[in-house]
Amino acid sequence: MTSLIRRITPNNSFCSLRLHPGPCRTPDTGISIPNMDPAVRPGDNFYLYANGGFIARTKLPADRAAIGVFSVLSDLSFKQTASIIEDAARANAPRRHQ
Repeated sequence: MTSLIRRITPNNSFCSLRLHPGPCRTPDTGISIPNMDPAVRPGDNFYLYANGGFIARTKLPADRAAIGVFSVLSDLSFKQTASIIEDAARANAPRRHQ
């Protein structure tokens, strides 16, 4: 069974969007439909309505209080920097003569 969301487009016409797993964004807004929880009524708890799917699927690492795009990018940057330093250290390491 496919869930549908009806929304009003900028020109006041209706558009139906299918909810399915995986990355899906409306073409004109960038809203990630799978991050929403259609089981929650927007008037009851808009935060959970808009973010419930993301909250249900996302597990925080034990060493983090939060996670987001910037923390992921920061981790990637640190790993790449460490790799560059390790490669440079190996390349410049003194060679043992046998």
